[in-house]
Amino acid sequence: MKLKTFLAIMFSIILFSCSNWSKDKENFVETYKEILIVRLKSSDSSSSEKQLDKIYKKHGYSRASFKEQYFKFAEDHTEFMAILDTARARAQREILIISKSKAKLRSREE
Repeated sequence: MKLKTFLAIMFSIILFSCSNWSKDKENFVETYKEILIVRLKSSDSSSSEKQLDKIYKKHGYSRASFKEQYFKFAEDHTEFMAILDTARARAQREILIISKSKAKLRSREE
């Protein structure tokens, strides 16, 4: 598991060093990362839909425009996979950080 996380982080760093990584891609990655986190953490679909709407708005998307951007990026399979891998790696990293923070708080309360 640690090797996977390390490789995902390294992959993300390499992507950022590439000159073709645009602001649009970065915005899409951050949006998709936040969507993944909400979907993983929420079991209430009504609540998660509201959170997703806030995420889209925060990043300047509507549901339709995000979907359009998704399929636009998907036209280049290699680059699209890199974008999705980056979003997934960031989401995993953020969830891990949140989990560790919660564990520390619990241990302090005991």
